[in-house]
Amino acid sequence: MNYDIAIIGAGLTGSATAALLAKQGFKVILLDKGTGLNFHLSETLLVQDLTLLDSLGITNQIANTYHYEMVCYYLDKDARQKVRISHTFDKSYTDGTYLVRVDREKFDKTLLDCAIKNGVVYRPCCEIKNIDFTENATEIFYNHASNNCKISAKFIVDASGKSSLLANKLNLKSQIKKLDDRVTIFSHFESEAIRSGLESHAIYITEIKNGYIFIAPLPGNRFSVGLVLSEQAQGNFTSSEEIFFSLIKETPWINRSVLDSHQVLPVITANNHSYLCKNLLTNKYALVGEAAAFRDPFLCNGISANLKIVEKTVEAIVAIFSNISAHPAYTETYENDVNIILENQTKKLLSWIDSYSLKLSVQGLADPHIPYGIPYFLLSAFKSSNESCVSSINLMNAARKTFSEQIS
Repeated sequence: MNYDIAIIGAGLTGSATAALLAKQGFKVILLDKGTGLNFHLSETLLVQDLTLLDSLGITNQIANTYHYEMVCYYLDKDARQKVRISHTFDKSYTDGTYLVRVDREKFDKTLLDCAIKNGVVYRPCCEIKNIDFTENATEIFYNHASNNCKISAKFIVDASGKSSLLANKLNLKSQIKKLDDRVTIFSHFESEAIRSGLESHAIYITEIKNGYIFIAPLPGNRFSVGLVLSEQAQGNFTSSEEIFFSLIKETPWINRSVLDSHQVLPVITANNHSYLCKNLLTNKYALVGEAAAFRDPFLCNGISANLKIVEKTVEAIVAIFSNISAHPAYTETYENDVNIILENQTKKLLSWIDSYSLKLSVQGLADPHIPYGIPYFLLSAFKSSNESCVSSINLMNAARKTFSEQIS
C-alpha cells in the first residue's frame, strides 16, 4: 500500500499529528507497537493556548480527562504507618494559565479516536523491522499478526517516544546529558484485588536504602511497581530482575502485592538523562515529541509543549509537500521553533510556579524522576541541604545534591 505519510507511534504526538494531517486531506497510516491502550501514569498539564485541540474539535472531550488533585501516600515497609499528602489545583489565576492532572490513557485515546474518525488508517501491534529511504519514497518493513508486511510512504513521522526509532537508526541523538546517578527499575503487574485497593491517580512511596520504591495505579487492573535508587546501589547484582525482586522482598507490603499479582511487563531499567536530536526535519522525515528531545524529568517536555510542536510539524510537512523538498533554511527554522517551544515551556512553568508561591506544592508533589514519582529526596532537600531554595531551579538542584550526599 502507498501512503502520503506514515507515522510511527500512536501516543499523544503521533495521534495528534495523524489527526491534523488527515484533516488536511493527506492519506495517513499510523503504525503502533501497542494495542491502543497506553499505560501511562497521570501527568501534569499546563493549560495554556491549546489551539490544536480547538482545531480538532475535541476541547470538551479532552477536558473530561482532567482531574485537579495530586495525591501521594508515604508508608513504612509494613504499611502500618501511612501519611497522605494531597494538593488541589486552583483555576482562578487571572492570566488564564493553570495546572491540571491528566488521565493519559483517556487523553491519548481521545486523540487516537479523533485520528481514526478523520480517516487515518490505524494499525496496532506492529513491530518495525526496517526503514529504507529510496529516492521517491520510504519503505517500511514491519511484522503484524505474524505476517511480514511492507508499505511505502512519501514521508515518515517518527513519534516513537523515547524509543527514538529514527534517531537511533540515523545516529541523530546529540547533547545527551546525564542528570544524576539515579536509575529507575520498574515493571507492571495485574490484580483486580490489589488495583481496587489503590486510590486512582495516587502514588505510594516507601523509603529503602539509597532510594525509594513506589506503586502507582494504571488503567484497568494494572499497576506499576518501581525502584528509584543510585547506580552504585546495584552493587554485585547480576541483572535488573535480581535487584528488582530482591529489594521488593525487603518491603513486605509491596512484596505481598507483587506475590498476589500477575507480572505483565518485563523488568525495565531507565537512566536519568536528557537528550536532543539533530536534523529534526528533512524532505523525507520529521522527528516529533520525545523522539526528537527529552528534557529534564523534573519538567519533562510537557503535553502542551508537545502539542505546539505537533502544530509546527504539520506546518512543515504541508510546506514540504507544496515545495517537494525541504529547503535548508526551512529545516533550520523548524529546529529553532522546536527549541524555542521547549525553552518557553520550561520558563513559563518555572515562572508560573514561582510567581504563585507554589514552592510547597513543588516540594511535596513535583515530578522529579522517570516515571513521574514523588521521591523522599525532594522533601529531604529542605532538611539537609544548605543550598537556598529560593526558586524552583534551586529546589531541583538541592534535591539532586541531597541525593548525591546521601549515597556518597
